[in-house]
Amino acid sequence: MPYNCRWGCSRLTLNATYKTFVLPVITYCCESLISESKQVRKSLETTHNQALRLITRAVKPSPIDAMLLCTGNWSLEKIIEEKALVLREKILRTIRYLTLWNLKIPRQRCLKTEAASCKRC
Repeated sequence: MPYNCRWGCSRLTLNATYKTFVLPVITYCCESLISESKQVRKSLETTHNQALRLITRAVKPSPIDAMLLCTGNWSLEKIIEEKALVLREKILRTIRYLTLWNLKIPRQRCLKTEAASCKRC
Protein backbone atom coordinates (compact mmCIF):
# COMPACT_ATOMS: atom_id res chain seq x y z
CA MET A 1 0.00 0.00 0.00
CA PRO A 2 1.52 3.34 -1.01
CA TYR A 3 2.20 5.81 1.77
CA ASN A 4 1.10 8.90 -0.14
CA CYS A 5 -2.50 7.76 -0.66
CA ARG A 6 -5.23 10.05 0.62
CA TRP A 7 -8.69 8.84 1.44
CA GLY A 8 -11.88 10.86 1.43
CA CYS A 9 -13.10 13.82 -0.57
CA SER A 10 -11.13 16.90 -1.43
CA ARG A 11 -11.87 20.29 0.08
CA LEU A 12 -13.53 21.47 -3.14
CA THR A 13 -15.85 18.45 -3.25
CA LEU A 14 -16.84 18.83 0.39
CA ASN A 15 -17.43 22.56 -0.03
CA ALA A 16 -19.54 22.06 -3.17
CA THR A 17 -21.57 19.36 -1.42
CA TYR A 18 -22.10 21.63 1.59
CA LYS A 19 -23.18 24.59 -0.54
CA THR A 20 -25.47 22.45 -2.70
CA PHE A 21 -27.21 20.22 -0.16
CA VAL A 22 -26.67 21.34 3.45
CA LEU A 23 -26.68 25.14 3.30
CA PRO A 24 -30.06 25.40 1.48
CA VAL A 25 -31.64 23.21 4.17
CA ILE A 26 -30.21 25.36 6.96
CA THR A 27 -31.18 28.65 5.29
CA TYR A 28 -34.64 27.62 4.05
CA CYS A 29 -37.11 30.24 5.33
CA CYS A 30 -34.40 31.67 7.57
CA GLU A 31 -35.78 35.20 7.20
CA SER A 32 -37.88 34.68 10.31
CA LEU A 33 -34.74 33.90 12.32
CA ILE A 34 -33.75 37.56 12.23
CA SER A 35 -36.18 38.20 15.08
CA GLU A 36 -35.29 35.07 17.06
CA SER A 37 -33.12 35.04 20.15
CA LYS A 38 -29.37 34.88 19.87
CA GLN A 39 -29.42 31.40 21.40
CA VAL A 40 -31.30 29.95 18.42
CA ARG A 41 -29.01 31.64 15.91
CA LYS A 42 -25.96 30.56 17.90
CA SER A 43 -26.98 26.90 17.64
CA LEU A 44 -27.26 27.21 13.85
CA GLU A 45 -23.93 29.04 13.73
CA THR A 46 -22.34 26.19 15.71
CA THR A 47 -23.58 23.68 13.13
CA HIS A 48 -22.24 25.89 10.36
CA ASN A 49 -18.85 26.10 12.08
CA GLN A 50 -18.67 22.33 12.53
CA ALA A 51 -19.27 21.90 8.81
CA LEU A 52 -16.50 24.41 8.09
CA ARG A 53 -14.14 22.45 10.33
CA LEU A 54 -15.03 19.26 8.48
CA ILE A 55 -14.43 20.89 5.09
CA THR A 56 -11.11 22.52 6.00
CA ARG A 57 -9.99 19.66 8.27
CA ALA A 58 -9.11 22.28 10.87
CA VAL A 59 -8.75 21.73 14.59
CA LYS A 60 -11.13 23.32 17.09
CA PRO A 61 -9.04 26.35 18.17
CA SER A 62 -8.58 27.55 14.57
CA PRO A 63 -10.29 30.89 13.90
CA ILE A 64 -13.69 30.77 12.23
CA ASP A 65 -12.87 33.78 10.04
CA ALA A 66 -9.90 31.89 8.60
CA MET A 67 -12.11 28.90 7.79
CA LEU A 68 -14.70 31.17 6.16
CA LEU A 69 -11.98 32.79 4.07
CA CYS A 70 -10.49 29.43 3.11
CA THR A 71 -13.80 27.96 1.94
CA GLY A 72 -15.26 31.13 0.43
CA ASN A 73 -18.42 30.89 2.54
CA TRP A 74 -20.14 33.62 4.54
CA SER A 75 -21.10 33.49 8.18
CA LEU A 76 -24.61 32.26 8.79
CA GLU A 77 -25.52 35.54 10.49
CA LYS A 78 -24.69 37.48 7.31
CA ILE A 79 -26.67 35.03 5.16
CA ILE A 80 -29.74 35.41 7.39
CA GLU A 81 -29.46 39.22 7.37
CA GLU A 82 -29.10 39.33 3.59
CA LYS A 83 -32.09 37.05 2.99
CA ALA A 84 -34.21 39.09 5.41
CA LEU A 85 -33.32 42.31 3.58
CA VAL A 86 -34.11 40.74 0.20
CA LEU A 87 -37.48 39.52 1.49
CA ARG A 88 -38.26 42.98 2.91
CA GLU A 89 -37.51 44.63 -0.43
CA LYS A 90 -39.65 42.08 -2.28
CA ILE A 91 -42.58 42.70 0.05
CA LEU A 92 -42.26 46.48 -0.23
CA ARG A 93 -42.08 46.36 -4.02
CA THR A 94 -44.96 43.89 -4.30
CA ILE A 95 -47.27 45.96 -2.11
CA ARG A 96 -46.37 49.13 -4.00
CA TYR A 97 -47.25 47.69 -7.40
CA LEU A 98 -50.34 45.73 -6.47
CA THR A 99 -53.39 47.57 -7.74
CA LEU A 100 -55.79 45.56 -5.63
CA TRP A 101 -54.63 47.34 -2.50
CA ASN A 102 -55.26 50.78 -4.01
CA LEU A 103 -58.71 50.17 -5.54
CA LYS A 104 -61.77 51.01 -3.50
CA ILE A 105 -64.34 49.16 -5.60
CA PRO A 106 -67.19 47.61 -3.60
CA ARG A 107 -67.41 43.88 -4.15
CA GLN A 108 -70.65 42.38 -5.32
CA ARG A 109 -72.36 40.18 -2.81
CA CYS A 110 -74.40 38.23 -5.36
CA LEU A 111 -73.21 35.44 -7.54
CA LYS A 112 -73.31 36.14 -11.24
CA THR A 113 -75.73 33.27 -11.84
CA GLU A 114 -78.40 34.64 -9.50
CA ALA A 115 -81.23 36.60 -11.06
CA ALA A 116 -82.60 38.14 -7.86
CA SER A 117 -80.68 40.52 -5.66
CA CYS A 118 -79.20 39.19 -2.45
CA LYS A 119 -80.07 40.41 1.01
CA ARG A 120 -77.39 41.08 3.56
CA CYS A 121 -77.22 38.51 6.27
